Amino acid sequence: MKSSIALLLLFVAASWAEQGLNSTALPIFTKGNGIFQVEYNGICPLDNIQYPVVTRLWVDGELVIPNLGDGATLQMTSRSSMGNAYNPTQGGDCKGNPSILSGYIPNWSMGLGISPANGLLLGVTPRNWNQQENGEACMGAGAPLPIAFNWGMTMGDGVNFPLQGMILDMGIQRQPGAQVLIKRISEFPSAFPFSSILHYAYYSIDGTNYGQITDGQTCDVLAWPNGPVYGLNARIVYLSTSGNPETGWGMAFIGNPNKLVYISVSNRPTPEGNVAAMTMTGATDGTEVIADYASHLKRTVVAVGNLDTIRAVTANAWSKITAWGDI
Repeated sequence: MKSSIALLLLFVAASWAEQGLNSTALPIFTKGNGIFQVEYNGICPLDNIQYPVVTRLWVDGELVIPNLGDGATLQMTSRSSMGNAYNPTQGGDCKGNPSILSGYIPNWSMGLGISPANGLLLGVTPRNWNQQENGEACMGAGAPLPIAFNWGMTMGDGVNFPLQGMILDMGIQRQPGAQVLIKRISEFPSAFPFSSILHYAYYSIDGTNYGQITDGQTCDVLAWPNGPVYGLNARIVYLSTSGNPETGWGMAFIGNPNKLVYISVSNRPTPEGNVAAMTMTGATDGTEVIADYASHLKRTVVAVGNLDTIRAVTANAWSKITAWGDI
């Protein structure tokens, strides 16, 4: 199963390269299933630029992830040993230059019997984010890197997969000249929901029991200092509206049931209000790398709802999805 997924991603990447598409006047796509509504390639109100990512996400009609530009939406990134100084980012670089949309399939499905109308697939040549290796200062425009990103999304249809679940297929392939990428400091994916809505942080290892992610004192992200990242090794990261995970509702990243990875949350100020940056990486330590030129895949499920709904989506995903990729 893993090999067939890799071949599909390679075939799609080859087709996109032949189309010769560029990053200007991007087509704007909106997909919905009654629970999720997702916008791609929307115009950022802060800089009037289009970035090839999920630019806004609504849950039950409420805007949860705003369009904050290239580095703060819902997307994938990777890093080498140089950290933010070699950081291929789906959105673009730290100066606001967008990554290159190399192609797209507006109706696409990962399978499970779900209609292609419930998803889409993007191909992106990512720019280097190009910040200081261990700092926040932008070092100027980041060049497009010799790396191919594939971003696939399939929303649940309520029959073959829950409406409250959205499956992300994130493919990555190095090309000659690319640095070796480290899975532990790569994000598959990252998201920046409003922390005024989702500001209590939790994790789970088994999909049933949930513990707090704290700064040493509280799991309330809004009470954390701006910037520092707090995390641990788990299979699920969950942001909730409530200080009691059993009440309220939230959004989760659900990963491979057979692999622990590092997950994290941080509090970030933005012009639109604070956001809770949530990430799921590809490993627990720095020993796992992408050093070849093969296609690699990471599958993650985004789930929304109260905790019982998150548990139900988790159980469904862990029983139905047999191939989670090799990241």
